[in-house]
Amino acid sequence: LKMRARFEASGLAAPAAKLCLYKRGALLLYSNDETSALCGDAFVGRLCAALTEEADDFSIGVSREHFSLSEFRECLRECLCASLFEAPGGAGFTRYDSLGSYRILLPFAGSEALRRFRDDVAGPVVEYDIENRSELFNSLSEYVLCGCDLHAAAQKMSVHENTLRYRLEKVASLTGLDYKRQEQLEQLSLAMKIDRCERLLEGTAL
Repeated sequence: LKMRARFEASGLAAPAAKLCLYKRGALLLYSNDETSALCGDAFVGRLCAALTEEADDFSIGVSREHFSLSEFRECLRECLCASLFEAPGGAGFTRYDSLGSYRILLPFAGSEALRRFRDDVAGPVVEYDIENRSELFNSLSEYVLCGCDLHAAAQKMSVHENTLRYRLEKVASLTGLDYKRQEQLEQLSLAMKIDRCERLLEGTAL
């Protein structure tokens, strides 16, 4: 009710805008003859600000533009997928277009083929962590999440760069995949992204 009141008082409410409850949150459907009006981050930011008092009240996902009612199911899936990811740069919302390779992985997350690939690549790392109470899997995951930036990942994990480098070298020895070689890093990165997709989708109806 607070969200609806804020939206109606914002001046953005219009016959072309429909706000409705959806599961544990809300869904805003907005249509306009001028598609450019929907494209800019400034306009989307105004919509988000009209709905929430604080940027971290909700996780907000924004679908691509769609031009046919037959695409409604896809539109809904896109905004829900985008809402699973942290908003970049304090934007307050995540665009589906910004998800990169996750766009192709999410629809197949949980499939036998993807799970088998993840387990084939990362299985030795998981087993080593269990036996040695180490943090190799999490370290590799953070490295991938930080865009394979060693310095950024080390800072995020509050460890020395040499510590993270040692862990990644250990991952290489366990998997036979060298994080310093692009074609092999790609396999490690895919395994981590597949795992992340599964975790993000746990408990959702996507």
